[in-house]
Amino acid sequence: MVGPPTSANIVTVARRAVGVLRRRGILCYVVGSLASMLWGCSRDPNDIDLVILTTAYDAEEIKQMLVDSDGRFSLVDSRNPRNSYKVLWYEFPESTRFSENIKVDILVPPTLNMPLLHARNIVWMENLPVCPLLLLLHLRLQGWEHHTHARRRDLVEKQFTDIVDIEELLAIVVELGATIEDAPGLNEPFRTAIRRRLRSFARMS
Repeated sequence: MVGPPTSANIVTVARRAVGVLRRRGILCYVVGSLASMLWGCSRDPNDIDLVILTTAYDAEEIKQMLVDSDGRFSLVDSRNPRNSYKVLWYEFPESTRFSENIKVDILVPPTLNMPLLHARNIVWMENLPVCPLLLLLHLRLQGWEHHTHARRRDLVEKQFTDIVDIEELLAIVVELGATIEDAPGLNEPFRTAIRRRLRSFARMS
């Protein structure tokens, strides 16, 4: 019986995607729920978000690279006919399928205010390049802020999941003694944005 992908499934597919890109000389790092889990959050991820550390290619070119390099990746049309982009999926072979297919989102800076980090600032966990903790916290706060002002019900409902993730990330930040001032790879505008969003989160949560 096919069920939702496990965390192990998602980590395995993320490693395959990262491996394909690294063989092409393209660096990347993991964000989103997978990065949160790797840092210690309790929620299981359900997809993969990769930030590409180059602007030499757009997201659609990166997706096509993955499809061309590994036949288990495929592209399908967005469910919204107004979107011109393709959605990237990793498909398990029918004969060995034990999981639903896994969606892989490709983000090229400055999409969603993702910074172009230097490779030395990326943290490696479980053989995956992972977003630094305080930048990840900032991105989760940014997502929460967006969802609190959204009009679509599905986006509004995501804020409650955001709150759980943010509270767990904050506990990890405190446990590790991380500070905004020492956050690697973040300039002062990013630090200012983190402080502002933390104040907003403290008022509303």
